Amino acid sequence: MRPLCLFILLMTVGCSRGTVSGELVDYATGEPIAAASITAHSRGWGISNKQLVWDKSYTAGVDTDTAGKFIVSAPGPRFLTLGGTTLSVEATGYQRLAEIRVSGKEPLLLQTVRSVPRTERVPGGIAYIGITESGRPFGWIFAEDRPTLDRRLADIFPLDSVGASAPTVTLAAGERGGLLFLSREEQHIATTSHGMFLRYTDTAPLDGYRPAITIDPRGAGGTIFVRTANNRFAKMAFATPLSTMRGRIAAEGIEEPAAWALSLAFAYNPFPGHSLAYDPGETSGVVDPAIAGAAADLPSQGEPSRGPRRYLIEVVDTSGAVIDSVTVRLVPGIPVDAGDVAQAGYRFGNITLRYGADGLPNVRMSIESRAAVYNTADIIPNSRFAVRTEFHDYSSENKAVRRELRIIEVR
Repeated sequence: MRPLCLFILLMTVGCSRGTVSGELVDYATGEPIAAASITAHSRGWGISNKQLVWDKSYTAGVDTDTAGKFIVSAPGPRFLTLGGTTLSVEATGYQRLAEIRVSGKEPLLLQTVRSVPRTERVPGGIAYIGITESGRPFGWIFAEDRPTLDRRLADIFPLDSVGASAPTVTLAAGERGGLLFLSREEQHIATTSHGMFLRYTDTAPLDGYRPAITIDPRGAGGTIFVRTANNRFAKMAFATPLSTMRGRIAAEGIEEPAAWALSLAFAYNPFPGHSLAYDPGETSGVVDPAIAGAAADLPSQGEPSRGPRRYLIEVVDTSGAVIDSVTVRLVPGIPVDAGDVAQAGYRFGNITLRYGADGLPNVRMSIESRAAVYNTADIIPNSRFAVRTEFHDYSSENKAVRRELRIIEVR
């Protein structure tokens, strides 16, 4: 009874928290969007299952009118809700907006962009850029979705080694690449929302790229556009206040702990073109290094080659030692039987190359040992790094042993 009495007493302090008003428009055209659902969210003290709890969820909703305008009540009792009010927006044919924080009493200008089919969105992920504890800078390779200590391989790389607490952060592009920073103001982003720096500018700018850029981590934030050495494009969310991390990063390629590292959400288009359509609320998935590596080999202009290709195929044991290998030349649509390989007796048969509608090479084969046969699914090789797939063989004692198939294009 006491929790309920306390709650009723607190409620008498005031139930009304006022209203939130604003307008929803199409970001590209500025046209109002009618019949969109606006939901206000808050969390705070309240009664749930006859118990007084501190994290009760309160919501209130309304639809936009024909002029795209709305007025919605801020939900929850005054003085009992924590962290203020946030809005979410859903409109047919448009991306959903979330985590729009309400501050002040001025009307809000909310902007959304049209939804893009999943097949037309670019993949994304989290890039790590920073300095190891021994002072070695590391950057990021978009096509391989991993960090690297080798600046010659990186698409973006830190130039300063003093950490993100410095007055500025300086980043450099890889060889023959470029960087461009568009601030929140330059993108005309009116109201803060989740993923805004990856949402609004969905086409990489044509020019304005520089070898290096310097950014104020205390500013309003913005989007970093990256042009890679082979004329591919990515965008990265540079949100402020800038958050950094220490210790081991959740990515392969850097064994040494980081003294500091930026973790920047990104979207990357491995195919030719400037499109960077991305939905932070419903992504199309993370970068697949096999697809991205092969797509990076496509020419920036003109038709991709659909002719013969040469591949190095290897079988590797758990220690990383190569136990069998063969080099084959494949003509599209004509299976090749590579025969027996001397050392471990593997037989590479029915190796077939075909091209997908996207112009990427697809290779299939069978690997036969004395004890087992493994038929691969389609593998998309490239000339940048070996594509790997695991399979199992059997020893003379009929015990399962792990093997790895590696294939890379040889030029």
